[in-house]
Order: sequence, then C-alpha cells, then structure tokens
Amino acid sequence: MDNRHPVQAGELLQRFIRKSHGERLSPKIILAGCTGIMYDLMNYIVSVTGEDNISRTEEMIVRLMKIQTALELEEYMKEHIEQFYEITGSSPRKYSPSIEKSILYIEENCTEKISLEQVAGKVFLNKNYFSELFKKEVGMNYNDYLNEARIRKACAYIASGEYSLSQVAQMTGFSDQNYFAKIFKKVVGETPMGYRKRL
Repeated sequence: MDNRHPVQAGELLQRFIRKSHGERLSPKIILAGCTGIMYDLMNYIVSVTGEDNISRTEEMIVRLMKIQTALELEEYMKEHIEQFYEITGSSPRKYSPSIEKSILYIEENCTEKISLEQVAGKVFLNKNYFSELFKKEVGMNYNDYLNEARIRKACAYIASGEYSLSQVAQMTGFSDQNYFAKIFKKVVGETPMGYRKRL
C-alpha cells in the first residue's frame, strides 16, 4: 500500500473484504491480509508522528487472533482505521520530508539487506549528512531503527503462530538466530521464546 495512508487502508480493506466474500477465502488468508493492513497502518503512524509503540502493535495483533467471525473482524478493522485517521490527521509531522521518505523506505524494505548508503541515496543525501540528520530527527541511529523495524515485523510473525522462531529470524532479515534473539530482547525486553509463550 503506497504511503500507507489510513484513507487508502480503508479502501484497501473494503476491496479485500469484498474479495474474501466473493472468493470464499480461508480464515487464515483473511486474517493474514488484515494483519498486513494493521502493520502498514502502524508503520504509517511511526513515519508521521515518531511514535514507535511495539506493545500497542502486539495488543492489536493479539486481539485480531481472538476474533471469531468475519463481521466482527470487519468492524474491528473499520474502528481502528478511523482511530488511525484521527491520530494522523491531528498530529503534526515530526520529520523533514527526506527523513520521512527514508523511514517509509526502511519500513517497506527492512527484511532486505539495506545499507545506510543505499537509503541515503534514495533521498539524494550524502550518507554522512543523512546519518547525522537521521539521528538528530529520529533520536536513534540508522542501524538501531532498522533493527526495531525488523523486530516489529517479527512480533507480528510470532503472534500469528504460523512460523518457527528460526523462520521468523530469516523472514525479518536476520541470518543469525542468536543475533536475532539478542536484538529482539534489546527491543522488546524479553526473548522471542518468552514473547511467544506470553501470547
């Protein structure tokens, strides 16, 4: 979803719901699609407001997993899209256009091997200047932000219950599972296994 604006999310949700009704998609596919929309919305809030709340993302995903009917799921998604619209509609943009664009790029490509130099090039800035500007505006360096973006996505994968922890590590850009566990604990405050058991 380009730019992941709440209005676009609403339109995407309506199309997805119509498609799911027409094609009788399985509950797992429907849930995966809705989880993806929610993840995009959370990333949009991060890019606009600077708020990065993993616990909030976790809470929403856990609630999604407990929904039993298609109607309940549709109402839940509509309610949260409206809330996201209110948040982003009333919040001033925290970042300069270059940094906002770089954050969106990181969020979209965080599972790939993306370097500081590569992202700086996407916003036409010298990598040293970009590094300084990013840290000044975001409050953390590029690598820390990239790792947090990956861990947010890892939390969603773990909450889905569909993947092993080694699969989650690979899917979120970590080739070393021990390093993944180390970064996960640094960001979330507990190990991936502890996080999974708590859900």
